Amino acid sequence: MDRKTQRELDRLLGDVKQKIAGLRLDVPELEALPPPPPPKPPEPPRPPVWIPSPKVMAAVTALTAAVAAYAFGVRPPAKISSTVLAMDRAVGLVRQGDRLLTLDPLRELLVSLGPDGEALGVSRLGERDAIDFVAADDGFWTSAAGGRIVLRGSEPGYPVKKAFANPGRSPQALAWDGILLWVSDPVAGSVYQYAPRAELAPIRELPLPGLSPVALHRDRGLLWILDGPTRSIRRYRVGPLPAPVDELALDPWLPPQARVAGMAVSDESLWILTQSPVTLHRFKLSRLPWRASAKAL
Repeated sequence: MDRKTQRELDRLLGDVKQKIAGLRLDVPELEALPPPPPPKPPEPPRPPVWIPSPKVMAAVTALTAAVAAYAFGVRPPAKISSTVLAMDRAVGLVRQGDRLLTLDPLRELLVSLGPDGEALGVSRLGERDAIDFVAADDGFWTSAAGGRIVLRGSEPGYPVKKAFANPGRSPQALAWDGILLWVSDPVAGSVYQYAPRAELAPIRELPLPGLSPVALHRDRGLLWILDGPTRSIRRYRVGPLPAPVDELALDPWLPPQARVAGMAVSDESLWILTQSPVTLHRFKLSRLPWRASAKAL
């Protein structure tokens, strides 16, 4: 081998050595792996979840609404029903047990109704000029145009038992408490008490100026007056003079143009008759917002 070739081989060998020396393998150090976590203890059993029934949910909802209503002063609606009656005109409203009675003077009929105005029956009663009528112990009292007051029996045909010429000028609304007959006279601005004997014997006059009663009711020491122009009920405690107790404005529940024509009261309900059209309105008595009269405060 000549020297030139030998030198070339030595040079190549040196290059190879340098390249081998430049090679470096980076081997990562092995890291110690952490020990596995200890096993979790078993969870205690959960109590069963109670899912209320629909009835229970409804009861809870109703109770919540009642509590909220009481807390915020919201009360359930007072009106229960309003029923239009098949009559062109009605006079008076009388409660007898579970039924109501009103007069249809145009057809001379006594109409019997259920608590919500459902028709129960009719019977003939010839009283075309009637202004008001109320139940008596065994029949009816009626007031009529011209100052005529009549006591009718409960027998078929409702025969006239007694007829009186009222001493007042214009009798209108009536009430019977079992002993005395109460008669309103809007012209005189008073309510009179009469004892029905051979004649209507006047007992006393209760001045109520400014009122035009279309219906009266006497119960538990109070005189109820349904005032036509204001469509309100005024209640008075009757002593030597009538003392105002409270009043109820009916406008929020009645049609704007309706005229009040009759009133009946039970322990739970108040019925108001309006026209036209002839409509029977029933109210829950305990839900009505009575307001103390100014003179009673």
